[in-house]
Amino acid sequence: VEDAESVQLIVVKDTKALSHLVNLQDVNNNLQTIKLTDEGPLLSQSAAASLDITRGSEINVTNTSFKRAKVKVKAIVRNLIGSNIYMTERCYERLFNGENSKLLKHNALILRLRGSDNNKIKYADKVSERDGVLAVMNITRMKHAFSFDLMNAVVALIVTLAAGLALAVLFTLASTN
Repeated sequence: VEDAESVQLIVVKDTKALSHLVNLQDVNNNLQTIKLTDEGPLLSQSAAASLDITRGSEINVTNTSFKRAKVKVKAIVRNLIGSNIYMTERCYERLFNGENSKLLKHNALILRLRGSDNNKIKYADKVSERDGVLAVMNITRMKHAFSFDLMNAVVALIVTLAAGLALAVLFTLASTN
């Protein structure tokens, strides 16, 4: 498939609970919060950009049973980490004719943990060691790994060079007069 990307399909049981965990913001509507409805899926901005998809575009979605369905994208949502497509259970059932809806088993949890960052990381590590757990995505760990140290050094270098250039210009102007 020429224009394809692996995108995590998130089929949501309880849209009200999701709204407390994930802030879905419509990139085409001044980042207004958008609710997930049965009308159609919400596609993350990173996936939409890489595949040149806009709101209203028809896309092909393939589930884990390799059944394909065509669906119109309701909105593009801001998502800074990962490529996701969010849809309700009812939307999933409609897309796949209810055939695979009986086979639909929710196999992931989205959690918001309380406590210190170190405790959150330790808890995620414990969960990932359990049998039956395939993967744990830990946003706190990602936040710590994404460091701005190099960026700070580059900014400091640019400021220093700009100050040096300003001194050279001032010296040149002073010696000219």
